[in-house]
Amino acid sequence: MLTPAFALELTRLAIAIAVVQQSVELLALRRAMADDGVWAWSVLRRDFAGAPAGLADAVLGYRGTIAILVLRLAAAAAVPVAPALPCLLVMLATSLLVALRWRGSFNGGSDAMTITVLLATSIAAAFEGSPAIQLGCVWYIALISVHSYLIAGLVKLRAPAWRTGAALGIFVAGAVHGPPPRATALARPGTARLLSWTMIALECLFPLALLDPRICAAFIALALPFHVANAYVFGLDRFVFAWVATYPALLYCSAIT
Repeated sequence: MLTPAFALELTRLAIAIAVVQQSVELLALRRAMADDGVWAWSVLRRDFAGAPAGLADAVLGYRGTIAILVLRLAAAAAVPVAPALPCLLVMLATSLLVALRWRGSFNGGSDAMTITVLLATSIAAAFEGSPAIQLGCVWYIALISVHSYLIAGLVKLRAPAWRTGAALGIFVAGAVHGPPPRATALARPGTARLLSWTMIALECLFPLALLDPRICAAFIALALPFHVANAYVFGLDRFVFAWVATYPALLYCSAIT
């Protein structure tokens, strides 16, 4: 039986995987953060003119950033075997520092969802003896997840380019590394329009997932392939585990409404 504690445990494991993935990706780009790279601290620090120079340079400079990423990776890898609260607090603090260095989320919504889930799970771990706070954190994660789908769907619904399918075709054609060969068919007008309306319907109707565990499971069964397809076609791999981490909370809340 899924309980708030078990839902939070599953969430911690999933968000730890997301943090491992994000940290490894950023470490793979470390050359771009070096002094001669496109993300050199000497360029980014101009936006931190009011911050103590020595502290900012030590923490957010190249060596400091690499140390933060390694610490973040280690904390995430330790989640299955170490006490929850220290790991979560380290992941949350280092994620905020990473966002600070880039003056916002490095990868948009996935990083924002990661920080949101880490914040909720950290609070739950800090108040492990309070069933009310545990339940509140589970509901917070579930509602944030539902809200994210709903807003994405409403934005698409209001945009004529999404309703006609043109936007999806543009996104597929404009993939950074070019669309995968099998994905080019998605840009065909009829296919693009059908898929666009499928996405709009899935996202706008996602709040229904909270009504019943079977409905929730059905929405998750549709949403997960949706995220995997986005990772395959557009390279949005960070979104997969960031949103998977919210599914245990969704399943629990759908069972008690």
